[in-house]
Amino acid sequence: MALSKEQMAKKLATLVQPVAFDGVVADASDPDAGPVRNWAYWVALSHEVAVVVEVHKGWCGPSPIVLSVFQKWYLDIDEADSRVAFAGADPEGVAAVRDIKEVKANEKNCMPLFVVLRSGHIAGRVVGLNAPGLRDFLDLSMPELPGEGDAA
Repeated sequence: MALSKEQMAKKLATLVQPVAFDGVVADASDPDAGPVRNWAYWVALSHEVAVVVEVHKGWCGPSPIVLSVFQKWYLDIDEADSRVAFAGADPEGVAAVRDIKEVKANEKNCMPLFVVLRSGHIAGRVVGLNAPGLRDFLDLSMPELPGEGDAA
């Protein structure tokens, strides 16, 4: 079912504005899902969709540039609701994120880190704002649309 213009505006207004606090991450990719989700939620969701997590330092918060890139991708991806979710986390506020080896390896670096979750595991990571590289990896990680994998 296609979203109305008002529903799409509401969804875009709240898309990818997660806030990390007390070990939980607010779920902004689905405005109807409720205000708070924890790391286990994103890992569980990765069994259904590719989950892209921007891991950012608490003092700088999510990047406005990244938010706009995620919003554009969300609009560009066919059936995005059933294929991708975007999140953000401050590793200082979410212990499960802080303990991920990819996050530990990047902890002294101020560049953003993007972790792609798929099937309950970290499928990959991208350090720095390499939007084309991250999009390529996301495209490989997303579930196929029905009929995409069928032979012609």
